[in-house]
Amino acid sequence: MTADDVKSLNSGDILVYDDGRPGHSGVRATVLSNGIASLIVQFEDRAETTTIRHNDIGWTEHLKRHTH
Repeated sequence: MTADDVKSLNSGDILVYDDGRPGHSGVRATVLSNGIASLIVQFEDRAETTTIRHNDIGWTEHLKRHTH
């Protein structure tokens, strides 16, 4: 996803993280909020929330919108 794609996400949108490593592919996350510079997501496999900066390609290049 590009920074603009990430900025356009809304609360409740579902993302999928996949960086190709075992245990790190197809992990779903729900967008909880999207602010000026970052979004907060809840991954299904974690108790804590995760903050992802809009321009953090280490995260964003591995995120896709979940399509039904």
